[in-house]
Amino acid sequence: IQSAAKLFSYKKYWANKLKVKTTGVHGDFGPHNILINMDKASVNVIDWETFAKHGSPFYDIAKTVYHVLTPNSCVDEFVENVKNINNHKSIQVINKMLSEHFQNKINLIIILRYYFIKDIALNEKSSSVKPYFIKLLQELAKIY
Repeated sequence: IQSAAKLFSYKKYWANKLKVKTTGVHGDFGPHNILINMDKASVNVIDWETFAKHGSPFYDIAKTVYHVLTPNSCVDEFVENVKNINNHKSIQVINKMLSEHFQNKINLIIILRYYFIKDIALNEKSSSVKPYFIKLLQELAKIY
């Protein structure tokens, strides 16, 4: 609990430093909800049922990073991809875009921790989801 409080404090510090404002949050933003039509050069985001008017953009960022690193929702896959996060081409693109947007380097590991802790808290009643995110947090702690 103490490290969760520290993490939320750290997130708040960076949100203030980067002048991040509360914004609309998709809630389930990730590759599985993005449709790209190359012929029409269009991009559409679908599945807006978890949209929130006021939230942290870091939640959607973290959820996207999680899905990019873990397309098959497997703990071993997540661990392997996090160990090689700096060589992951999609993560490099995400890092570049975030750095340009926020005019600062964003620590994606901290953002992932925030996402996992928030999802553990939000999924209190779901007995199947909570242990999975706890395991991801434990594995992340072993690496970073």
